[in-house]
Amino acid sequence: MRPPETRQSLIVRLQDQRNEPAWTEFVCAYEPFLTRLVRRLGTPDRHAADVTQHLLIAIAKSVDGWQADGKEASFRRWLGRVARNVVIKFMMRERKQITGQGGSDFL
Repeated sequence: MRPPETRQSLIVRLQDQRNEPAWTEFVCAYEPFLTRLVRRLGTPDRHAADVTQHLLIAIAKSVDGWQADGKEASFRRWLGRVARNVVIKFMMRERKQITGQGGSDFL
């Protein structure tokens, strides 16, 4: 599946976090692409949906800072950087939550 075509007008509308129609359109168009992206970045399948939700939140918080760089696919490259950061944070949290292997030696 190809990534959705990036429309500048949609990105501009996303900068208003309260613009529900724009966000609904964005999520419908981009969520499958973002889910594949977080999986490709190493997120286990069982966590892909949660990480994708965190990614959507990160996009909502930072989309107003996105600026086109004049090159093709600049928004998708930006999405890739945001996704990589979200996945890294997720993996770091997961690593901290790994519990020790129990046994009776301690007793």
